[in-house]
Amino acid sequence: MDGLRTRQVIAVVLLCLAVRMAFFFVVQPWKPEVVNRVILQQHDDPLEYHQLASTLVRSHRFAVSETAAPSARRTPLYPLYIAAHYWLFGERPWVVILSQIVLTSLTCMVLLLTLSRILGHQIAIIASLFFALDPNNIMYSDLLFSEIVFVFLLVIGFYLFSTSLLSSSRIVAGFCYIMYAVSLGLSTLTRPISLYLSMVIIMFLLVWYRRQIANGIRYSVIFLFFFVLTISPWLIRNYKHYGSFSLSTVGSEVLLSYNVAYVEEPKRNEDLRSTREELQVEVNDMIRADGLLPGGVNPFLHAKYEKKLAIKYVRTDPIGFGKHYCLSLFSMLSAFGTNRLTEMLGYPITKVDRKSYSNVGHFLKDFAKGKGLVDIVLAVVVGLFLCMLYLGFIIGLWISWRRYHNGILIFCLLTVAYLVVVGALTAYARFRLPATPFALPFVGVGFHHLLRKLKIMKSVN
Repeated sequence: MDGLRTRQVIAVVLLCLAVRMAFFFVVQPWKPEVVNRVILQQHDDPLEYHQLASTLVRSHRFAVSETAAPSARRTPLYPLYIAAHYWLFGERPWVVILSQIVLTSLTCMVLLLTLSRILGHQIAIIASLFFALDPNNIMYSDLLFSEIVFVFLLVIGFYLFSTSLLSSSRIVAGFCYIMYAVSLGLSTLTRPISLYLSMVIIMFLLVWYRRQIANGIRYSVIFLFFFVLTISPWLIRNYKHYGSFSLSTVGSEVLLSYNVAYVEEPKRNEDLRSTREELQVEVNDMIRADGLLPGGVNPFLHAKYEKKLAIKYVRTDPIGFGKHYCLSLFSMLSAFGTNRLTEMLGYPITKVDRKSYSNVGHFLKDFAKGKGLVDIVLAVVVGLFLCMLYLGFIIGLWISWRRYHNGILIFCLLTVAYLVVVGALTAYARFRLPATPFALPFVGVGFHHLLRKLKIMKSVN
């Protein structure tokens, strides 16, 4: 890489670091009141991660407290990540946040270098600038959510997978597929939503190497073996404690509490909390009907009953759930995330739950009425960023389809599709973050095309 390109890479990475550090100093997460009000809110994921990490440090148990049962809701890697910082520096969440900011900047660098090799330096710079300036990525770098570590591992895997596809050496390709399997396994131990991405990868490999089917089978077997090997310690741990070769119980909880509950809420003329409580009563009734005591079943068995009840409701009203899923998909892709952002900046918030609206116009009307000036300004900024992102993606997808015959871009598109489809089950803005790095190659292509057109128009005039 020449000197100019080296300076450009450094400039983009430093920009990524600088905007996150600036936000860090604005939020001031080292202050106890900010920790209690923003970082470790009650009934929020970061508090649970914090409790798991604290218990790991104090008693070397994966539980929310020293007397609680071993946790079945969470996978281990992110709590271990926090625990490592607590063990070295004490229970200071702001140190973990600083570490995440550095990790995000490294993610930006790896993404830039990967795309530079695939699509050229200019496209890579454009794509990485979008990553560096993503408002939601900036915000979640300052919170104890698992997305930052998850995205880092996915992008490392992107680099390894692209190296495998571009390599003419079987040894290099095989080694990189092994390392990619390990990386995806670690991603799955961070957030279990990437579990079935492994199946997408195997199908891709078999199709990609269809003219060298022996290589396709060989690489698929190698990949699957090392992926399963990576996640197997956690599966064995759960089997030892609860008799289940499963990663966590979160999936069933999401299906029942974040999908069935939202569809049932208007039917029952009750609020969401009451609907969820009633659904749990139905789960307990199912357990009793099988001759078991609700309090006596382990979390994984309880999750099976939750899933069974959720599927029953989905089968009863497939059209209603289809509409809800489409609405959730739209909500995730369009969510601004300004409630949390406004709260982090120290301003009061008014929550307007997008998933409770079936009419977009009614939602926008209530949003404009209920939100303050800061909320609206932030929504405009995030909204403009998302419009540019999706515009670049659509144009880039069209240009790539016509110009490039690149297996890596197909891999990116499949990864985006998978992560978006799975993320839509919860519909929060942060579930958009894992798919973003794999959409950015198309965004880079799209805006590179637009800039070239603009340059040609200027030269003609």
